[in-house]
Amino acid sequence: MFNVFKKKEDEVNIYAPVKGEFVTLENVPDPIFSEKLMGEGFAVIPYDNVICAPCSGKLSMIADTLHAFGITMKDGSELLVHIGLDTVGLKGKYFRALKKAGEDVKHGEPVILVDVDEIKKTLNPITMVIMTNNDSYTTLDNKIKVNTSNIMMSLKD
Repeated sequence: MFNVFKKKEDEVNIYAPVKGEFVTLENVPDPIFSEKLMGEGFAVIPYDNVICAPCSGKLSMIADTLHAFGITMKDGSELLVHIGLDTVGLKGKYFRALKKAGEDVKHGEPVILVDVDEIKKTLNPITMVIMTNNDSYTTLDNKIKVNTSNIMMSLKD
């Protein structure tokens, strides 16, 4: 009846940042991610050019090269969204920021526009979502094809 003490879904769930194909971190072809050296998470092979906030919070950083951004959630959890493998070398080519560091975002809100087709010509556009400072989240079993309304990680009970 009264859910005053219950956390909102946006405060405990991490969603897919883009429409695409779900991939476990273990299957990402880069040991930094597949060996979970940066933290727990998941990946999506993007079918779309719009990379959205996978959770609500504050944009703590957007890389100068626009290939990655961080979000700090209300509970202090920090999330990294890394777009593509070796895309830092593109120096921002094929990327456009739609938000600025320091802005508040809601899950599903567009943050980066990326030309996935151009990146696919020479690099892997797989997009990783990593929880960098909190092991209280667990990756959920999910569908192969996902979109920004699919819950991918949730706070453990």
